[in-house]
Amino acid sequence: MLFRSVSMLKEMVRVARPGATVALVLTTASSFGEFFSIYWEVLHQCGLEQETNVENLISELQSVSEIEEAAEHFGLDRVTSVSRIEEFHYDTGDQFVNSPLVADFLMKRWIESLPEKGRVQVVAEIPRLVDEDRQQADFMFSVKATLVSGRKAQTH
Repeated sequence: MLFRSVSMLKEMVRVARPGATVALVLTTASSFGEFFSIYWEVLHQCGLEQETNVENLISELQSVSEIEEAAEHFGLDRVTSVSRIEEFHYDTGDQFVNSPLVADFLMKRWIESLPEKGRVQVVAEIPRLVDEDRQQADFMFSVKATLVSGRKAQTH
């Protein structure tokens, strides 16, 4: 199964003119590690560890080399990539859970396999565990952002 970002890259290459530059920024493997360890613990504490597979959430993010290989497979030449770790710092667990990046985007994906009652329970428990884990320090959340680009091959 192709992941959403790889599917998007495939479509971008498909609609690009021959010789056009195609570029995509996406989240790659090594992102969200600080959160996943907390999420695992929250699921266990709430008795929901069987309801979702955190390992699948971690492994669904492709590595940079997998993205580069996909770009070449879809017909891009001179594929290059640049990655950068973006760090987000939160003063409290509530600030983390209610930040637009987490609340409006990431958390929806992370809790979608949980039953409705479990979703509420987990989202309520995450801030407490973040605050306990950070021990008065900032909670740092990292995202590995990768820009992959290449030129669509000329057709003959």
